[in-house]
Amino acid sequence: MAYRGDCVFVFDFDGVIYDPVSGEPRPVGVEALREAVRLGRVYIVTGRSERDMRVIREVLGEAGVRVPVVARPPGMVGDEVSVKLELWSRLLAVEECILEVHDDNEDVLNAARRRARGALVLHHGDKCWSIRGRSLIRACNI
Repeated sequence: MAYRGDCVFVFDFDGVIYDPVSGEPRPVGVEALREAVRLGRVYIVTGRSERDMRVIREVLGEAGVRVPVVARPPGMVGDEVSVKLELWSRLLAVEECILEVHDDNEDVLNAARRRARGALVLHHGDKCWSIRGRSLIRACNI
């Protein structure tokens, strides 16, 4: 698929860019994020609260990446899938379309099937791979 400049890449934070168990960035996720930034516009869409942004800012700063973060606002409740669906809807109110979604939860990616035009990329362990379509991110085409 050729890149469509009017679409954006969407990355989850926990489990994709950052491993909350080890407290360390995920190298494959950080490299995928950097490559997406080189290709186009990128957003972090996280179920973390807007009040819990410190570690996101630190990890992105250490990676040398500046991208907008869409976080769960105070009062928004629900499971991870319903929260992500609502946050994507808010993102789509200001962006033309979502090209790729990168997440560590297959249920979230399955929910993204109707919202993302391109690849759905699952991140797990030290790898990432597309469960639908071909990712524009080379590291995730294994």
